[in-house]
Amino acid sequence: MHLAVNPVGIDFYFAPYEVGSYADGTFHVRVTWSELKVTAYLHSKLGANHVII
Repeated sequence: MHLAVNPVGIDFYFAPYEVGSYADGTFHVRVTWSELKVTAYLHSKLGANHVII
């Protein structure tokens, strides 16, 4: 897995076979700063023992 931090958020890049077959190619997931902000806020309010999906 590789990641890139940019003004929009954090991009995660997964090589073939990390999350799928080689035929599926690479996978790219972007988590925006606003999504991270909400997750961090909920985590701080609920505590470390809660899983946020």
